[in-house]
Amino acid sequence: MENNIEKIFLIMKNINKQHHIFQLGELEEEEKNINDLQDILKKLDVLLSCIDKKFISGYSIEELKDDMFLLHLILDALEWQYDQIHEMVNKVSIFTLPPNVKEEDALALKDSVILALKDSTILESKNSIEIYENDIYFIEAIKNKFIINDNYKGIMIFDSKLNLIKKMKLFKDLIIELSLKNENKLLLICPENDRIIYIDFDYDQYHTILLGDEFKDFIFSPLFEWDEDKIMLSDYNGNFAKLDLINLKINKINKNTSNLSIKKTYGKLNQFYVRKVFVLEKKAILENRSERLCLIDYTEDITPVIEIPKEEFHDFEIMNEYIAEIGEYKIIITNIEKREIHQYFPEKGNRFLRGKFMVEGKRTVFYLLIEMEFNYKMRIEKYILCS
Repeated sequence: MENNIEKIFLIMKNINKQHHIFQLGELEEEEKNINDLQDILKKLDVLLSCIDKKFISGYSIEELKDDMFLLHLILDALEWQYDQIHEMVNKVSIFTLPPNVKEEDALALKDSVILALKDSTILESKNSIEIYENDIYFIEAIKNKFIINDNYKGIMIFDSKLNLIKKMKLFKDLIIELSLKNENKLLLICPENDRIIYIDFDYDQYHTILLGDEFKDFIFSPLFEWDEDKIMLSDYNGNFAKLDLINLKINKINKNTSNLSIKKTYGKLNQFYVRKVFVLEKKAILENRSERLCLIDYTEDITPVIEIPKEEFHDFEIMNEYIAEIGEYKIIITNIEKREIHQYFPEKGNRFLRGKFMVEGKRTVFYLLIEMEFNYKMRIEKYILCS
C-alpha cells in the first residue's frame, strides 16, 4: 500500500507540472506526509507482531485495552494520511474529466458537478491604469462606474474605461468595511467611523447617517433588502435595522418581529457556513461539512448550482454565468453554463487583491486590483470575458 501511495503522489506531481493545480507548499506538505507514513506503518507492524505474540502467551484485559488504544491511534493517523492524498486526487478530478468518461455518465455517478480545465484564456486584456501612493483596499462596480477608495479620505470614481471622472472627498480617517448597492445608489458602511455614507450617483451627491451607541456591537453583514427609500440591514448575530434614506436615520428592529422577510432569509442561510452572499442575485457560496465549496441559489429553497474548487481564496465574485475565485497568487474563473474553469497567475512579484465584474453593453468585463510589490504601486486591469 505504501508503494501505491508514493506512485499516486508521483502522478499528482506530474499532473501539476502541466496544469499547476497545486501550490508548492501543498506538494511539500504531502511529501512530508508520505515520509511520516513510512514510520506509521513500521509502528503498525511492530504492534501487530506484539499482539500476535501476546495471544499465544496469554492476554490480560489491561494489556488488551492498552494495545487496542494504540491500534486506534495508529489507524486514525493512517486514515488522516490517506485522506490527504485522497483530497489531492479529488481536486484533480474536479479540474479534469477522464477522457474515456462521458460527462453525463460522470454526473450520474457523482453528486458534485465535474468541471473541465481549459488552458485557453477567456480574459482578453483591454486596458489598465497604475496608481501611486494610494493604499487601495476597497473596489466596487456599480452601473457603468468603477470605484476605489482614495487612501483614507474619500473615493475615486472612474468610468468603465478606467478614465477618472472625479474624486469625492468624504472625511478624514475613512475606513470602508462593507458596501451595498442597488441600481445607481451605494451605501458605504463605516462602523469604525460610526457612520454610513449614502451616495446617489443619479444626483451626484452623498449623505451621512450617524451610528449611535446602540450600534457599537452591531456587526454589519452583506445581507440586506433595499426597497426604494427603505433598507433593511442585518448583522452576523441575527440583529436587524431599518435605514430611512429620506430622514437619514437608522434604527434597530426587535429581532423577535415575525414578519421580517430578511429574517427568513437569514434563518435559511444561517444553517450553513457562508463564505459570501450575493444579495442581488440571491445566490451564496457555501462551504459544506467536507470543506467543499458550492454555489447555491436561495430564491426559494436552498438549491445547489455548481460545486467549485476550494483553495486559498480570499474573495469571490459572480456575474451572469461566471464565478471568480480570487487568491493572492491564483484566480479561477468558472463558466457555469459551459462547466469550464480557467486559471490565471500573477506576474512575479505581484499579488491579486480584489476583482469585480461589470456588464458593459452585451459584454461581461472583469476588473482586477493588483499589488505590484517591486515598485510599491497598484495596478487596475480591465478584461473582457470571451466566450
